[in-house]
Amino acid sequence: MKNAVRNWIGLLLNAVWNYKKRTRATVLGQLNAFKDQKKIIIVKTRQEVKEITNRITNTRKMIGT
Repeated sequence: MKNAVRNWIGLLLNAVWNYKKRTRATVLGQLNAFKDQKKIIIVKTRQEVKEITNRITNTRKMIGT
């Protein structure tokens, strides 16, 4: 069991470490297919995450959900 957990953690760390180099372009290409149908927001910093979260929260309060 410990080896399985170590392997899984190793795979996860490898995926995160290499995301920008190996995966990001593919994901952005896939998102691009929806640009006319959905609003895609890409955040890069913690501050941007806070801002978008606050914006969503405030919008929900305004519409009462």
